[in-house]
Amino acid sequence: MVLNDIVSIMVLIPLERSENLILAFCEKLTKAPGPKLGVVCLRALWLLFKSLDDSSPMRYPVYYHLLQIAKQTDSVKMVYQDIQQLKQQFANCPPSSEQLQKLYRLLHEVLLKCNQSEQAALVMIELLGTYTDKNASHAREDAIRCIVSALAEPNTFLLDPLLDLKPVRFLEGELIHDLLNIFVSENLTVYLKFYKDHKEFVTSQGKLIIISFTFFIFKDTI
Repeated sequence: MVLNDIVSIMVLIPLERSENLILAFCEKLTKAPGPKLGVVCLRALWLLFKSLDDSSPMRYPVYYHLLQIAKQTDSVKMVYQDIQQLKQQFANCPPSSEQLQKLYRLLHEVLLKCNQSEQAALVMIELLGTYTDKNASHAREDAIRCIVSALAEPNTFLLDPLLDLKPVRFLEGELIHDLLNIFVSENLTVYLKFYKDHKEFVTSQGKLIIISFTFFIFKDTI
């Protein structure tokens, strides 16, 4: 196959000469029309990723483009297993904090699109863990997405640890933080009052309403 042949040639070229070629190749493949051709390009790019040296800084941009194609083709399972495996793949050339945050945001989007909500929530928790005391205040949108993702899977995750994440602490006083506290330590009666007082907010969270009722009914019977 032509794409595989191109990959075989590129990995033989020294990094200082191949960097721009690899980036151009990735950009080209992300523009493949249609899911069928998209999967073909995904496989070629996956081959490139696996063929690069474990310490190559090009692994990050290649994997980022892989996720873009996976999102277009609903094929995330071809390139992502779980968060631990992902960390291992970059162990010898770790991305910067900014790169990792960008990668996790995209991965979260891809997993949601591919109906992998449980994995998506785990990725958001990892994302918030990349922030420090110095920049946690800038993670507001990420923190909100993390809480919403976790609340969408309340029977799967221990929600208490979310309250200790630095970016989540900066949401104290906001409705989403109040809702998280209710899930952690309150019951259906308290939730129903919150829902009555903030119906528009809860309604804006979509399927969270149905999940909430089910969660609290189950919780109150334990």
